[in-house]
Amino acid sequence: MTKKRGPVWKHWTVITQNQVENNRNNSHPPVQCNYCTKIFDRAVPSRMQIHLDKECPGAPDNAKSKQNVGSQNSIPETTQFHPNIALNSILTDTPNRPVKRIKTQKIESFVDCMSEEEQEVLEFQLAQALYSAGVSFSFVDNPLVIQFFQHLRPAFKLPNRKKLADDLLDDVYDEVKAQADEQISKAKSLCMVSDGEESHTGEWIANQIIQQMEIIGTHKFSSVITDTASVMKAAWKRIEEKYSHIVCLGCNSHIINLLIGDILKIDEIKDIVNNGKMIVNYFKSHIQAAAKLKRIQIENYNKEIALVLPTLTRWGTHLSCFQSLLKSKIALEQVLMDPKIRQKINREVRNNVLSEEFWEMADLITKILEPMVVILKLFESDTSTLSTVYSHFNKLINKISELSCEFSEYIQQLIHKRWEYSYHPVMMAAYMLDPRFLEESEDADIEAIGYAEFTEFTNRRFGQEESVKLFAELVVFRQKNSPYDNETIWLSSSVLSPSIWWQSWPKSELQQLAIKILSIPTSSAAAERKFSTFGFIHNKICNRLQNDRVKKLVFIYGNLWMHKRGLKLKKNKFIHDQRKIDNNDNGNDIGNNSNDHVDNDNDSDDDRFIGLELNITDIVADE
Repeated sequence: MTKKRGPVWKHWTVITQNQVENNRNNSHPPVQCNYCTKIFDRAVPSRMQIHLDKECPGAPDNAKSKQNVGSQNSIPETTQFHPNIALNSILTDTPNRPVKRIKTQKIESFVDCMSEEEQEVLEFQLAQALYSAGVSFSFVDNPLVIQFFQHLRPAFKLPNRKKLADDLLDDVYDEVKAQADEQISKAKSLCMVSDGEESHTGEWIANQIIQQMEIIGTHKFSSVITDTASVMKAAWKRIEEKYSHIVCLGCNSHIINLLIGDILKIDEIKDIVNNGKMIVNYFKSHIQAAAKLKRIQIENYNKEIALVLPTLTRWGTHLSCFQSLLKSKIALEQVLMDPKIRQKINREVRNNVLSEEFWEMADLITKILEPMVVILKLFESDTSTLSTVYSHFNKLINKISELSCEFSEYIQQLIHKRWEYSYHPVMMAAYMLDPRFLEESEDADIEAIGYAEFTEFTNRRFGQEESVKLFAELVVFRQKNSPYDNETIWLSSSVLSPSIWWQSWPKSELQQLAIKILSIPTSSAAAERKFSTFGFIHNKICNRLQNDRVKKLVFIYGNLWMHKRGLKLKKNKFIHDQRKIDNNDNGNDIGNNSNDHVDNDNDSDDDRFIGLELNITDIVADE
């Protein structure tokens, strides 16, 4: 038994290709507007009504919703005056008095009514809100929720969980998918971001990536970003052999994580890290000592400072550990003044807390890790572009060289080793094309390296003849000669992303190259965040969700908001990240984060709204 169709269907024509489709029971067939050429492949009454109300130029008034028809031209009953009263006030000499307005009450004003179209629109909006928040389908069966909506709008009937999991999920998914496909078609350059498992072969991974790119069009892709596992590098080789215009790169945030792991293996640092863990573990496992520490912290700092325990493989938490210990140094020392605690406390813990050597090394480790964690967080954001990689590594080496310690040179060697492991000439080419680094790259040594790497990259990709043209135009660009001599456009480089900034110049081969490589992200963090989203959606409460529904919910969760807030957030976040870089260059400390994993999840909430030209993983989550 089919559901009765609402009045909006009278203004649309169902499109059928043959009689078999016409006889098939399809509640969402393809339809065409009777007043224009608009076609919906899948009929959704709420979308059909919105088209008639706001988009269709030829729709008559009887096709529109009541609230959209001529409300501004009609005179409400409350403003009309009684004719007899108006006549008497003119004919008599009595002073004018305020005329009482007559308001006619109708029975409809005492009863809440709702049309079928309005019910469908509200159901659609409710479904969007629930899917975007990761709320369980059983939400609509909660008696308190039902009671709340009955008081809020009695005429609105909450959809049941079956409708929420089937029809409404399909409708919202189709809407978001259509918007995402439109954004993909408009994008000038795309990057495929992936994070696979080593259990697969390089050939299998390459085939999966190529299959996804071919669905959209391989000509739109400029790069592929993955981790640096051996199977991934094998996949890179196959992809670049088949498509020479695509650059395959490793995840730079993964490289920084590996670098921090290398540094923590240095014997002197490893011992201090173990001692720091010992102190944190003692106060976390002894209630009396922990309570005493909290009281002293409140007396000294007017707040409690949680001691952070480092997490394995989350190397950024080691910085948070030492920052929390350094901030609580005085309080920790005062705790040991309590005779009862001093007698019970572990002797090794007591010696470490009272050792000036331990605190000096903790301060040194903090200074070593701080710039690395800052770079790590910047690389993990979707707004960080490939052009920033060389600059950050160069500044990191300079900061480490300023530290006076026995293993400073060894750490610099580790940085160089990781840089060489992840380096690709396209990184230097992007650096030379980024207007934000023009002044910084004018150093004679850096500029010489930049020109050499740029020509190597272009020779390999386009051939020598084309490389010569690109190099000549690069020199003109960097010297700000015509046509790159507009001072206003140059000043705008501080508020625009590099790829958008390059679109301000006349069209040229160098401009097209710059737009593509300056749109490449620095890491595959967007793909890793998808695993967190899957875990958030398919949790212990919703563990019976079917795979198809989970994929749709993850897709909606990741893409629903980016069309409504993406451009605004992208601009604000870009400016915010630039200020963060400047502040760190001036020596400002980053904030103490008690949990590095939580911070990344919070960042991801914003990151998923932005960067359509930066990565494709957020968009093609349903494949």
